[in-house]
Amino acid sequence: MPIPALSTSSWELILIFAWVPQWILQTGMNNRSIAWWLRQIGLPQYTKTLESEYYGLEGLLYVTDGGLKDAGIENAAHREIILIQLSRDRQRLDPLS
Repeated sequence: MPIPALSTSSWELILIFAWVPQWILQTGMNNRSIAWWLRQIGLPQYTKTLESEYYGLEGLLYVTDGGLKDAGIENAAHREIILIQLSRDRQRLDPLS
């Protein structure tokens, strides 16, 4: 059976899917990173909440107070801690920022 010809958009999808996992592996960012990071800042109780809303720390980098509240983090002091720590870690986590 001959292999069907791929359209340009198909090739673009293949390239995207080939690139994304490489980037995730190279940076080491995934949902386990959220769990590790939350343990480091003393807020591990939000692991499931944030993992269900965001994929990895890169997904959290530019979250807002409203975004955290919408995700289910009701405690304003905890949201502030998360935002302050993200601000401190942003340069390391996103060197292009």
